[in-house]
Formats: sequence, structure tokens, C-alpha cells
Amino acid sequence: MTLPSEGDADRGGLMIKFLWSFGGIAGVILATGLYAKIRLLRHLRSTDYMVIMAYICAIIQNALLTEACRWGLGRHSRYLDRAEKYQTMKFIFLCQGWGVASPMFGRISICLLLLNFVVSNLRLKWFLWFLVITQAVVNILTIVLIYVQCGSHVSALWDPEVDAKCWSPLVQRNFGFFQCAWNSFTDLAFTVLPTIMLRGIKLPWAKKVGVIFLLSLSVIALIASIIKGYLIKELGARDDFTWNFITFQLWASAENYIVIICAIGPALRALLRSEKRSPTDEIYELGSGTRSSRLGAMMAQKWWSASGASHREKPGDDNGLARNRPGGSSQENILPLSEHCIVKRTDVDLIYEVEK
Repeated sequence: MTLPSEGDADRGGLMIKFLWSFGGIAGVILATGLYAKIRLLRHLRSTDYMVIMAYICAIIQNALLTEACRWGLGRHSRYLDRAEKYQTMKFIFLCQGWGVASPMFGRISICLLLLNFVVSNLRLKWFLWFLVITQAVVNILTIVLIYVQCGSHVSALWDPEVDAKCWSPLVQRNFGFFQCAWNSFTDLAFTVLPTIMLRGIKLPWAKKVGVIFLLSLSVIALIASIIKGYLIKELGARDDFTWNFITFQLWASAENYIVIICAIGPALRALLRSEKRSPTDEIYELGSGTRSSRLGAMMAQKWWSASGASHREKPGDDNGLARNRPGGSSQENILPLSEHCIVKRTDVDLIYEVEK
């Protein structure tokens, strides 16, 4: 066997620094976003619990990969003794399920967030639910396929001395191509859908562009997912797996944390705007005046300056929304509730609740 040109190089240290640095940044952003949700909504929602699960899975994978690096991940296989190969491969396979679950929870969280914007658009609503279901099915099936390759002899995945009949590594690789392709399609949908969904929202142009930008950050995860899919081809051959796996895993971990940041990022803008808001506001209505939109479409407040700038009522404004006027008491201009409308004061255009 030809000796590697790098000699007994070790990329494990680079892997560990990357994992925990990126994990720490994502953790700070997640904690800040959850603080924003609790401060503005007074409680967490299903989207938040999903992104918390995504982060927990990512951290568990970090811990397992760190242990794998301690044994030899990031070094060429020919320089590892039997015990080092055994332990390295064991932790590599143990971490893979957590690595698949993390972005799955993150993408489901983004789907649930976007569902709040399509209460009156049944086509988009069902499409998003389709993405939720397929994300769960495809990624759970990926996890199952990883650990059933050798039947009930799971340890045969990392211990060549176990007498078991295993599938060809190409089976996992080929299904991995499909899984990455589907995740990339989902990220592409997350990038395009905000533009479609926000067309009917009555928001200033600049604010609408900002909202679309925040909701379209999944394009970064899309890039990472495509690169990861390309690198899967190197995982079919197990000759130098402990070395080749590093590059793939760096992009896979980057994808995990990018999805987490995309899922919680919109809450940060709401927190920043809540610090600058002033006593008067204007409420915008999402979608048309259908029953479903009246039930769930009270979103986006436009905060006016605290200098007492006046606000004119638009002629023919009959949407049933009352606006607070500067100088009025807290008892003036209380919003009259229509028969089919529950109005709940929320913040900006990304943090709100759908009332039923």
C-alpha cells in the first residue's frame, strides 16, 4: 500500500475545534432566540421544542465525534492499530444517527414556523405538511438503514471479526444520495416559499424584504447539503474511512448548525425591534378576509416613533382593525372584536400566535 503523502497527519484537532466553536455560536443564538420567544410570547411553541431537539442531537453527535477523534478519527487508517480502528469506527457509526436527526428536527421546526404564514392558503399549507411528513419518513428511514446493515449484529459495523452478513456499503451511500437530495429540495423550498407567502401581506416594501431575507437563510443550508451530498461518494469505500470521513462530517455538522440558526434566527429580529418599539403601532392583516385568515392572520405591527407623529386613517378602511392614536388613554379606541376574529397583540412579523 502506498504511504499517504501527508504521513501520519491528524485532522482530529481541527474537527474538534470546528464542532465546539460552531456548536457554541449556535447555542448562544438559540438561547437568545428562546429568550426572545419567552419574553414576547410568554411561552415556547412546538417550533421551539423542535429546534431544541435539533440542538441536543447536534451536541450529542459532537461528544461522540470528539471521542472518535481521540481514538483516531482524522488520521489515516494504516497508522491505527486494531483497538484504535475498532473504537474510532464504533463512535463514527454511533454518531451518525444523531447527525441525521438534528437537521431533521430543525427543518421540521422551519416548516411549522412557515405554516403560521399560510393559514388561508390551503395549497401551501398542505405542501408544508407534506414536507414535514417526508422529512420525518426519509430521515428516520436513513437512521434505520444505518443500523440494520448487518441485521441484529450491529457491532459488525465497526468490528470486522464479528461473523455477520452485511449489506454492501454502497447501499447506505446510494440512499444517502437520495436523502441529501431530498433535504436539499426542502431547503430550496424554504428559500423560495417566503417570497410567495408574503406577497399578500400589507407591509412596507423594505420590511417585507427583510422578512423574506430572514426566512430565506436556508439557502446557506442548501449549499452545505449539496456539498455534503457530493462528498458522500467517498464514503462507499472503507479503505481509509477514518481520514475521508473528516471532510464529509465537517460539512454535515455545518449543515446541522446552519439549520438550527435558520430555525431560531427570526426571533432575534423580533427581540431587537421590541427594544426600539414605541407606544403607537399599526396592525397589518395577513391574506384576504376569509374566516381562516381572520382567525389566524393578525401579525406584524409597524412601530411608529415615540415623538407623537400622527397617524391618518385610510378612507374606506373597513377591515375591522382599530389603531391606537398618540395621546389617547389606554381605554380609548379599544379594538372591536368581530364575530369571527380574535385579535392578539404580537410583535413584528415573525413572532405571533395563530388563535383558534
